[in-house]
Amino acid sequence: MDTQKKVLEIFQRNLPDYTGPLDAETRFADIPDWDSIAQVNAILTLEDAFQVNAVFEQTFEMQTVGEVAEMFDRLLHDGR
Repeated sequence: MDTQKKVLEIFQRNLPDYTGPLDAETRFADIPDWDSIAQVNAILTLEDAFQVNAVFEQTFEMQTVGEVAEMFDRLLHDGR
């Protein structure tokens, strides 16, 4: 399974009340009730799913689901 697809599946599971579009271009600012706690929970869930550690400072700079997927793809393939 490719990284982006898995990230999208995890976001869908963690946002059961969100009915808007969810794809690589989805901006966190467009998701109702999205806040720093939701972002931390999403990153922790992704770290567990991929068995890698993210740099939290970088995650808070990200604005879209696609940017998160790209980061986890880099972590999986490059370790950074």
